[in-house]
Amino acid sequence: MLKQRIITGVVVAASFLAALVVLPASYLSAISSTVLVFAAWEWSALAGENRSRYRLGFTALVGLLMFGVWWALVRLESAVSAGLMQLVLGVAVLVWLMLLGVVLQYPSGWQWLRTVRVQLLLGLVVLLFGAAGFTVLSVNPLAKFWIVYVVAIVVIADVGAYFSGKAFGRRKLAPQVSPGKTWEGFWGGFVAAQLLAVVFYVGVLDIVKGFAPSGDSSELQSMTVTPTFYGAESASLLIFVLLAGLLSAASVLGDLFESVLKRNVGVKDSGALLPGHGGVLDRIDGMLPSVPLLAFFVLIFNW
Repeated sequence: MLKQRIITGVVVAASFLAALVVLPASYLSAISSTVLVFAAWEWSALAGENRSRYRLGFTALVGLLMFGVWWALVRLESAVSAGLMQLVLGVAVLVWLMLLGVVLQYPSGWQWLRTVRVQLLLGLVVLLFGAAGFTVLSVNPLAKFWIVYVVAIVVIADVGAYFSGKAFGRRKLAPQVSPGKTWEGFWGGFVAAQLLAVVFYVGVLDIVKGFAPSGDSSELQSMTVTPTFYGAESASLLIFVLLAGLLSAASVLGDLFESVLKRNVGVKDSGALLPGHGGVLDRIDGMLPSVPLLAFFVLIFNW
């Protein structure tokens, strides 16, 4: 199982890096939307929908709407107000705060979400918010930097939580939802994410510039990672570190909420598409809240 898990992880990571190097940044969001379509198929099963035609219909609807989001933000970028996207992503943050309440109150707070239709509607909303977040990042002048950043933060938070939880884990984080998670693991992932944020702030931007296609490099060369709040310079490194902590916490929330969905139908994994890792949703659950959150801050701080 471990060997299979490692092989799958290497293949996925290599594919991601190859796409990052070869493709223009705007098309990376199209790839992410394709991944989210697979996640939609798995979400429909976790929602308790067993009829294949309805699952296909749900997946097709999600795919169609994601294409619309991608087209509006990539092809019609000038026609889409940044203020409108701030509002949309702000709503995404509020939705995930609501889902935090569900996780904290589980199983009692889960009652109103038990019906198949409500869970499918929630899946549609959450997946579209994820697509919007990826697309907003992909049209940013620092697109590849931000995409690598959010993926790396979510991965390192997960790895840090695993090892610190194994070594020091005592107090259960959410025993009714995921008995294996501990507060010690949470804080280990939190700190690991912040340390990685320092590395990204200090040195990774230059690496991204080196890998950027010629069409993107001129824009990247003229950019710095110094955040601005509507044009005003701010304590950029401090904000970078604090944001990494928020992204780490958001990724844990995504993981826990998927665990709620899986408990509802009594399964361990969302699917079996990725050998040794389970389904697509199992691998991206932490990114569903983290990507819109990062995109929201990228717009708010005019990064």
